[in-house]
Amino acid sequence: AIFAMLWYLPLFALKQDGEFFLIFQATMVGFAGTTLYLFASTQIPRWSAVVVAFAFLLFAPLHGPNFYDYHELLPPLFFHFLLYWAIATRRNWLVWLVVPIIWSFREDIPVGTCVLGVFLLLTGIRQRLGLVLAVTSLVWFVVLKFGIMPWTGTWWFAGIYKDLQPAGTSGYGPVVQTMLINPPYLLKTLLTEEKLVYFLHMMAPVALLPMRRAALLILAIPGFAFSLLTTGYAPTLSIAFQYTCHSVPYVFAASVLALLVLSQGDLGHVRRRAAVGAVALAVLSHSYVFGAVLQHETFIGGFSKVEFVITPAEQKRYETLKRMAASIPREASVAASENVVPHIASRANAYTLKDGVAVDADYVLLHGAAVAGDASRTALNIMFTRDQYGLVKKEDDLYLFKRGPATPETKAALTTLHIKRH
Repeated sequence: AIFAMLWYLPLFALKQDGEFFLIFQATMVGFAGTTLYLFASTQIPRWSAVVVAFAFLLFAPLHGPNFYDYHELLPPLFFHFLLYWAIATRRNWLVWLVVPIIWSFREDIPVGTCVLGVFLLLTGIRQRLGLVLAVTSLVWFVVLKFGIMPWTGTWWFAGIYKDLQPAGTSGYGPVVQTMLINPPYLLKTLLTEEKLVYFLHMMAPVALLPMRRAALLILAIPGFAFSLLTTGYAPTLSIAFQYTCHSVPYVFAASVLALLVLSQGDLGHVRRRAAVGAVALAVLSHSYVFGAVLQHETFIGGFSKVEFVITPAEQKRYETLKRMAASIPREASVAASENVVPHIASRANAYTLKDGVAVDADYVLLHGAAVAGDASRTALNIMFTRDQYGLVKKEDDLYLFKRGPATPETKAALTTLHIKRH
């Protein structure tokens, strides 16, 4: 449930292009370092806040999602830290301006703000604000997740907890039931090597600071709920995917507060400086191996290794793709391979074929390698059997078809792609 799409309208008016939104995402993530600095500087000395901000920018679990694709969990990072600054400086008007903006990006984000409210309440930092934030976040999450969304359709997300659902059940209710009545089994699902590795990826670069006080562990609940608690779904336990961003803002908020606690008492400034030095060393070491800034040899974003150079062949294919996309009339409907869709999506009707769903489209734009690698061929076989399409252009493993009479080259192209003809 991404109500933030309404916020995108002015941006889309500026530039109707998928690449523009990747730049927007990276920019928002970068500027999140400034709002983190604003918050941190209210709790610890400014130079320590600077180190924390740079640690955030070098944090490898932030790089993978940014290089994977566009996801609604990354732009809110800017607003998360702005919210923490507003709470710390008692700017309540800004709190209630920012909270709905954060909620608008995804339906599960209110879980995190609910936990933040509980933290403020239990620690006594801002009890009244914490209570209101917790209650409003919980109400909005329940109404949206269990009321509005089921009313609009069916959703698969509960399936990422499938090992916690008894046989023959589905949804979140059985998951909660298992957690309550069978803690040993829950613990068994948690004590796995891959979950330990993920935990260390998230906590070791900040020198385990969020674990220095029991109260700070409350802020780990959102990440726990959407990563360590899941079963049988690898992306939630990988730092290459967007799910890390359920944890990232709270990990850094807890780290800042841990540094504040360490600063107290005799020799507090020494303890804080030692901890800041440990964070600097840990994040630099971790980022050098797993991040995207300090080296470009082993970095993974999403499902694959990210290359930081473009070959002449790739540049030529890119130019061909842009030329093909520009040749399609604006009012035409287009079905395309998943990695091509962003280049033709600025129209009223654009469809992706990867899930094997046949659609009624005026044009079909295909990347040959993608057709061979996903379920596109299922949809294409139905479409090309139901209607006649002719090949308009083929170049650089890209194929553009238009509904209508077949051209002489059509049969050869369909044979190459292993697609049935009308």
